[in-house]
Amino acid sequence: MDLKDTKLFFLEEDCKKQFGEDKGEEIFQSAGRHYEKLCCQADFRNNAEIEYHKKKFPQEGWDTQWIRCDGKEIHFDMTRCIYKDICDTKDCPELCAVFCENDDIAFSGLMPKIRFTRKVTSGKGADRCDFHFVKNK
Repeated sequence: MDLKDTKLFFLEEDCKKQFGEDKGEEIFQSAGRHYEKLCCQADFRNNAEIEYHKKKFPQEGWDTQWIRCDGKEIHFDMTRCIYKDICDTKDCPELCAVFCENDDIAFSGLMPKIRFTRKVTSGKGADRCDFHFVKNK
């Protein structure tokens, strides 16, 4: 994955600065491979990618509804989000939108191989956050 053609060309550089040249490159490349694998091999049969998602986003803080998960697209809706819950509890709902915008920034770094799109977020008033990862041709 070459991020120099995206808006987030600095991610590779930041990894190298934070972890050193070799380790930073390894971390950066590993992240790219993981997301490519996620888009290419995921399905609904308890595969490793969905199990990974369940560990990182447990039921205690997240409710996930899987829409599509195959070799072309991963699409799921988060109908409950711990960030939204905490921001609402602390009476700072405007802060949740920042977490949602962070997804847009972070996942745009997957281009050009994987395109991330989103129509709605709970942080901006919707009843869910939709996540669409589409493998580009």
